[in-house]
Amino acid sequence: MSAEEIIVRLGIPVATFVYCMASGIVPILNAELFLIGLAAVTPPSRLWVIVALATAGQMVAKTVMYLGGRGVFRLPLGRRRVDLEAVRARVARWRSKELLVFVSAALGLPPFYVISILAGTLRFPFPRFFACGLAGRVLRFSLIVAMPPLGRWIAGGAR
Repeated sequence: MSAEEIIVRLGIPVATFVYCMASGIVPILNAELFLIGLAAVTPPSRLWVIVALATAGQMVAKTVMYLGGRGVFRLPLGRRRVDLEAVRARVARWRSKELLVFVSAALGLPPFYVISILAGTLRFPFPRFFACGLAGRVLRFSLIVAMPPLGRWIAGGAR
């Protein structure tokens, strides 16, 4: 099912939440491109709703990844488990894991998918993980949905 079909079937608010939640678990689904497309057709006064729903969907997904890292259930990592162990050792040495979670959530580097699992594996306190991830995702998605309206504003001012 395409992003357009999801929007038509569910409506923009539910589709935003569902698509962003799915993209938080399945990395090949690109939440950022989805949000840019939505922002292009959403009135600027309603963009905060898109940001809130996208962030909520992503944080539900990242909570699932965190819980998988905690061992609540088994994540299907396959050969990536070896890569994860190498990164785990490096992340364990970071002093400010809060900053790492925030930067990862805001910039995507290191990937928030991996950091979410590692935060659980390293027993990083869930409330801090969630708060830092939430703040980072709100910042990231706010900047992303601002791009189309900003582009329209710049184009309108250039005439």
